Parts: sequence; structure tokens; C-alpha cells
Amino acid sequence: MVRIRLFAALREAAGVSEVEAPAGPLDGILAGLGDRFGDRFATVLGYSSVLVDGERWHDRAAAVPDGAELALLPPFSGGSGETGGRGMRKLLIGAVVLLILGVAADFVAARVFEERVTDALQREYDLGRRPVVQVRDFPFLPHLATGRFSAIDVAATDVRARGVNAARLVLHLRDVRVPRDVLLGEPGGVDVGRADGQVELTEAEVNRLVAGRLPGASLTVSRDGVRVRLQTELLGQPLEAVATGSLGVRGDAIAFTPESVRLGNGIDTAFESQVASRLAFEVPLPDLPAGLRLERVDTRPGTVVVSGRAAAVRVAT
Repeated sequence: MVRIRLFAALREAAGVSEVEAPAGPLDGILAGLGDRFGDRFATVLGYSSVLVDGERWHDRAAAVPDGAELALLPPFSGGSGETGGRGMRKLLIGAVVLLILGVAADFVAARVFEERVTDALQREYDLGRRPVVQVRDFPFLPHLATGRFSAIDVAATDVRARGVNAARLVLHLRDVRVPRDVLLGEPGGVDVGRADGQVELTEAEVNRLVAGRLPGASLTVSRDGVRVRLQTELLGQPLEAVATGSLGVRGDAIAFTPESVRLGNGIDTAFESQVASRLAFEVPLPDLPAGLRLERVDTRPGTVVVSGRAAAVRVAT
């Protein structure tokens, strides 16, 4: 067994400070914790640091040995609370005053800024739920003084935006520049030098998107790829066909390419290639947050993970 210690927001979300789990790959242990304690816990966990026996653990696919102790350290602020725009401006101005006076207000200033970014991103991308935002630069105040940040991470769950229902959205914003007026609470724009991120789609959501492209088909997602089952007709006879294959990127669409086809109802295997062409499909995706352009598609049981990158973008505040 592995002893797992939870801190701050993770401890609050789980309701306990310590749990145990069977030894195994770190990503499996973390996935089990997310399933056990819910979406809010899983969101914060995605941006938490992981220590194994006091050492930072970078390879999440590597096995954690039996008897080890894990420490899960969450970001120090998140996307909760309903701070109004006027109150936010006062807090921001207060943070700048503290900076000028040389007061050690790093934590307070970072929290205020993250709340401001949270509001802007939720509004810009029409997110139904407030995201979790973490500024990666530490100490924070010197970056606040210049308005330049090397990395800001964003995570949101149950995202319904632009016609797609995503189970999880993760954005990594790099080379972020915030004008002084915006820091003081005035409207304006935040410039992002580049961005990368992932959108996780559930199997049910992918089936919803596929339904308009391939009527009668149902799709099952596994770690090794995708299986598509299709009820159709061939030569006037009802036919059930099952294809296995992989998902990839074709332009702005997710594309399924059959690699093997099995025909039911005693249909001659000579028709497999003909049926395979019916089973191939593309599902165009709408514009993704931060202007992400599709680069790759990965699968794991019940989930499709779409990854992309973007060049310079501007976020209105």
C-alpha cells in the first residue's frame, strides 16, 4: 500500500488529510483519487505537485513502490468565490500599493491577480463554471511590477462552450503580458505569447458529435484506440459491422481511420473494404479556447484527449 497525504484545497475537497491506495503507476493512483473524491478534487489535483518520499516525482507513468509516502501539494489559490468587479479593482489597487510600500504581500497579490484572470477567462471563453487559475511565477510581486509572467495555468471541468461539452479543459498560457491599466482594474487586453492545452471529451460526447456524421454508429473508446459499431445495409440486407482503428487530426477535425473490419450476418469478407470506407469519418471541432489548433488526439478508456497549440493571442478583460 501507498500512504497519501493531502494538503490545503485537496484536503478540504476530500474531507480527509490522509488516505491509502494500492501501489502502482502514479497516474493510476491519481486517477483513482479523482474518481473517489469528485470533479473539484480532480481539477485541483491536475495542478498539484507530487512528492514521493520527499522527492518531486516527474514520471507519472512510473510505478510508485509499495510502502512509499506521497504528498500532494495543491496550488495556493483557485477558482472559487464570487468577487465582484468593483471589489476586485479595490483589491488590485491595494496589491499595487502594498508593492510600492515594499510590504511582503506576495500571497495576497497573487490571489487577487488570479481572481482577476479567472473572471476574464470565464467571460472570454463563455465558461459555465469558474476555472482554476494558477500563476507559476514565484515570487509573484516582481512579476506584478513589470506586468510580465512566464506561465499561467488554467483548468476547468464540465465546460460547455462553442457547441462542445468538454469534461475537462487545461490551458498553459506562456509569455503573458498584462498592461498596468489592466492590473489596476481598467478594461483592456492581456497578451499571450503562446499557448498549449488539452480538451477532454467523454465517450458520450464523442458519440453525440459522431451521430450527425455517421447515423447508426456507436463508438467505444479504449486506451489502444477506438471501436465503431455500425448498423447499416449492404445489397439490401441488414448488416452489423464492427471496425477498430485510431483517431487522428485532419485539419480542424477529428478523423477515424478503420484498421480492421468485421462483418456480421454471414456477409462475405470480400465486402470488408467497401464497408470500411463507410466507417471512416471526420468530426469538425469548433474554435477551441485561446485559439488552439489541433495537433494530436489520444485515447484512454472512455475519454478522447485533444491537444493543440496556439501562437500569439489576446484575451479581453
